[in-house]
Amino acid sequence: MNNVFISFNLENDMWFIKLVHLYLKRQPGLKVFLYDQHEHGDRFDSKIGAAISEASYFVFFRGRKIGDYQAAEAARWFKLHGEAPDCHRLIVELPSPDQWPEKLFRFHEEVHPIKVSLPDGEQRLTERNASKCAAELARSINRTWIPYDGLPEKYIFDYEKDIIEQFVPPRNSPEDKYLYEGCPENWPVLIPRSGKRHDNPLKTSEIGAFRNPDDTVLVDVRSKYHKPLSSSPLKQKSSKIQQKCQICCLAEKGLTFLEAGPRKKLLHGLEIQLNVGILVTGGIAPGINAVIAGLIERHVLYWKEQVRKSHSKNTHNLKIHCYLDGFCGLLEGRIHLIEFAKADDEDPQSNRPLATILNNANTGGAVLGTSRYDQLSNLKALEKRNDALNSVLNKLWTDKIDILYVIGGDGSMKAAHALHTINESWLRGDPSANANARTVSIIGIPKTMDNDILWVWQSFGFMSAVEKASECLRLLHTESMSNPRLCVIQLFGSDSGFTVSHAALASLQCDTALIPEMHFNMEGLFRHIRKRLKPRLQYRLQHSGEQRSPYGMIVMAETAVPEDWYCYVNWQEHLQRIKQTPDELLDRIKDENLKVTIRKQLQNPKITRFTIDLSREEVEAIITFVENERRVYGQTPDALRTVSLRLVSQVLQYRIQNDMGQYDPYWKSFRVFTSEPRHLLRSSPPSANDIISGRRFGTLAVDNAMAGYSDFMISQWLTEYVLVPLSLVVLGRKRVPANGIFWKSVLAKTDQKEMS
Repeated sequence: MNNVFISFNLENDMWFIKLVHLYLKRQPGLKVFLYDQHEHGDRFDSKIGAAISEASYFVFFRGRKIGDYQAAEAARWFKLHGEAPDCHRLIVELPSPDQWPEKLFRFHEEVHPIKVSLPDGEQRLTERNASKCAAELARSINRTWIPYDGLPEKYIFDYEKDIIEQFVPPRNSPEDKYLYEGCPENWPVLIPRSGKRHDNPLKTSEIGAFRNPDDTVLVDVRSKYHKPLSSSPLKQKSSKIQQKCQICCLAEKGLTFLEAGPRKKLLHGLEIQLNVGILVTGGIAPGINAVIAGLIERHVLYWKEQVRKSHSKNTHNLKIHCYLDGFCGLLEGRIHLIEFAKADDEDPQSNRPLATILNNANTGGAVLGTSRYDQLSNLKALEKRNDALNSVLNKLWTDKIDILYVIGGDGSMKAAHALHTINESWLRGDPSANANARTVSIIGIPKTMDNDILWVWQSFGFMSAVEKASECLRLLHTESMSNPRLCVIQLFGSDSGFTVSHAALASLQCDTALIPEMHFNMEGLFRHIRKRLKPRLQYRLQHSGEQRSPYGMIVMAETAVPEDWYCYVNWQEHLQRIKQTPDELLDRIKDENLKVTIRKQLQNPKITRFTIDLSREEVEAIITFVENERRVYGQTPDALRTVSLRLVSQVLQYRIQNDMGQYDPYWKSFRVFTSEPRHLLRSSPPSANDIISGRRFGTLAVDNAMAGYSDFMISQWLTEYVLVPLSLVVLGRKRVPANGIFWKSVLAKTDQKEMS
C-alpha cells in the first residue's frame, strides 16, 4: 500500500483537486490523504502531521498561490523523507503558478512537474483535465491507471427531489460534499452523436410528431421553482434585469429532460449493416417481453422504410443480436439472432426467430433469459469491475454492435453508464490507443420489482407485482385467520420498501410493515405485536357468537433487519465456525458500537439468553450489511434474506410463547409461520397497462437511439416519456421517505408506533 499526501492551497482550483483526489483514491494499492480545511478547520493538527510522516509520496499542487500552510507541509515532508530512496515528490503545475517560496528552494529540484493547461476556449479546468492528471499521478506511483467509469462509490441520494434541490437557486451547483462523491457539477445535457445525418424515412402521419431538441420536460412542477425567490419591497424596486435573475425558473436553468419521441434527423439507418444488441439483466418482471417486442418492431419499421426509400444499390441489412441470459450470454457468445436482409424478412411467418419474440410479447418472464452479472456494477471491487467492463466492450466491438439496449434494474443502469463512460475514454484515447475501439450507443430501459431506480415514476411490472402481492396476502390472511397464527410474509425490497408499503396498504389486514428505511428492534416489534394480538383473543372469548381469531400478519422486505440482531447470535459458536479468535473477529469489524456489543457478550458467555442457530454465512452476511451502512450494493445475498426472516419470525415466536404464555396458557402453543412469495410476484403475467408501457418504452428507446442519442434511460417522468441522462440515474437508489405522506399512511393503517 502506497501512502499519498495531497498538498494544496484553498485559493486554487479546489473542484479540480478534489476530482483528482476522487479518482486517485479509487486506485487499488493507494491510500490517499487530503485534508479539507473547509470541513475540518484551518489548523495544522496532529492528523496532518501523522499523514505526512506516513506518506511515501507527496503530491504538491502548485497553483496561483502557495500559502504558508502548504509550504509548511512540503518543508516538513522534505525534512522527514527528502533523502529517502523509497519516498518521492510529485509536482502538479496548474495554470499561472505562483513563485516558489525561499524555504522550498530544494523541494522542487530535479522534479519534472506534471503540467495542467486550460483547454482551448475554456475559462477553467475540466473533468477531463482532472482525469488526465490523476492518470499521470497513478502511473507515476502505481505504474497502472484504472480510468474513472462514472460510478460513485456509494449511494449519494435516496430521492429525486434532493438532487433537484442541489441545482436550483440560490445554490445553482451541488454542495462540495456531493461533488466530491461523484455528483456532476452541472445538470447533464444529452447531445446526439456527431456524424452524417439524414431525414427520418417514417411519416409523422404514421408515428406522430417529431420531437425537436428544445422539446423538454421540467423535472419538477412545484410552484416554488417557477416564481421569484423573494417578494420583498426591495426586490420590487429592482430593475427588470435583476428581477429576471431572481426568478427560479427550471426551464431557464436548464433543469429539464428531453422529451422522448421520433426525431426528424437520424444518425443510423444508412449503414450497409446496422447491428443492434438487446439483453436483459437481473431478475424477471412482468412486461419484459413487451419491451423486447417494442424494440424489435420499431427497428424493423425503420429498416423497411429505409430500404424502400433508398436509391442505393447496396442492401441495407439489419441484424438484431438478442443475447441470451444477459451479459453472461453476451460474453459467451450465446445469441438469438434475427436478420433482415430481403423482402418479407419482417413477416413472422417466414422469419421464425422473429416469430419467437413476437409470439411471447404478452407473456410473463423473459423470452431471452436473464442473469445477474454484478461484476459490472460492483462498487467495491474496482479492478474486477474494470476488467469486466473491458471484456464486455471487446465483445461488443467484435460483434460490431452499433446500439445496445440494456433492460435491467439499478445495477444494470450503472453497468450501462459505466460501459458508455469507458467506451468514450477508449475512443478519446485516454487509457491508450486501441485499434478495436468503436462507437457504441448504450441505452438503458429500467426494470425493477422494487421500484427503486431514480427518475422512474413507476417501473413497468411494478403494479402487476403489487397486485399479485395483494392476492398472496389475501390468501395468507385466510390461512392465518382460519388456523390462528402469526404470518410473516417476505416480499421484495433489497434496499427500499415500495413493494411492501403498497402491498400493506392494499391488504385486508396487516399489523406491521417492515422496510429497510425503517429503524426497529425486536423488543419494540414484540410490544407492537402483543398489543395487536391480545385484544383479539379477549374479543373472541367475550363474543363467542362472532368469529374473531387472534391471528396477525407482518409484511417485510428482504433487508428489514432489526437493529438489535446481534443480541440473538451465539458469538462463541460463531467463532468456532469461522475458526477465529475473539480479537481476530473484532479486528475486522469497523462499526464501533457493534464491536463493543460483541466484546461484552463474549466476555459474559454464561448469561442466559435466547439465541438463534444462525449459519456462518448468515452471520457474515449481516455483518457485511451493517458495515455497508445497512445498504445493499448489487444482488441481495440469499443469506441476508434468510437471516432477516428468521430473526423476525423466530424471535417473535419465542417471545409470544414465553412472555405472553407466562400469563395466559393460550399463547404457549401459538405459532409463527413464514411465506416467501417473491418469485410468484415477478413471474406473474403482465397487466394490459404493463404490456402497453413496455412496448412504449421499447418504441421510444429506438426512436432516440436511431437519432444518435446515447447514455440515457427511457423513462416516464411526471406525465411524459423522457430521456434521463444515466449520469443522474447512478447517483443513488430511490427509497421511501421516512417522513413522507405515503409512508405515514402505511403507519396509520398498521397503527405502528416507534419500535426502536
